[in-house]
Amino acid sequence: MAQIFQRLTKNYANIIGLLLALAVVSSIPFYSGCGLTGNPNIPPNRTPPPDVIPPTVKSFSPEAGATDAIVDRNVIVTFSKAMDPATVNISTIELRDPSNTLVPAIVFYDASSFTRLLNPVVDLAPRVTYTARVRGGSTDTRVKDLAGNALATDVTWSFTTTPIPLKVFVTLPSDTSTGVPTTIAPFAYFTKQLDPASVNATTVLLTDKAGAPVPFNLFL
Repeated sequence: MAQIFQRLTKNYANIIGLLLALAVVSSIPFYSGCGLTGNPNIPPNRTPPPDVIPPTVKSFSPEAGATDAIVDRNVIVTFSKAMDPATVNISTIELRDPSNTLVPAIVFYDASSFTRLLNPVVDLAPRVTYTARVRGGSTDTRVKDLAGNALATDVTWSFTTTPIPLKVFVTLPSDTSTGVPTTIAPFAYFTKQLDPASVNATTVLLTDKAGAPVPFNLFL
């Protein structure tokens, strides 16, 4: 009789265990499904707000107040964000001389760096103060970003030019060259035109390793 009772008890425990296992397994889809229906505390996806932040001018060169701007140098402006290329042109970015005359120039825009380059058609005059201007404000014509936001206000600055420095930029043969044929005539190329009266045997010299002068004919 005790053995029968033990078997019944064991079978009953097994049945209870099986029912609990089934209950746990059946609850998995229910809780998984709840996870798929979304959390009511998380807001649904919304359209990003429109870009209403106006662009700014991060940097420019020559710098404001510069007195050593080379006459063949370009004016470069870097913006804070991508700009609408159609608004970056000679009407919105300009350079003027002291008489307020517009300097003819070509404008290039590099979209990858948000940089605009103003290239004067001819070299600027030396020792002259020029004023650069990037147009902004509330009315066109003005520069705008890709979202249509305009530069808040005009950005203006001035700089003064200086002549191109006189330098030797190429020599033939080059410095420290070896194995140069003795029939080669040395050449020196300068950055600008020379005054012929200043080019003579006292300003242009040719010497040997010991520093002794070597006779030569000078041509300009």
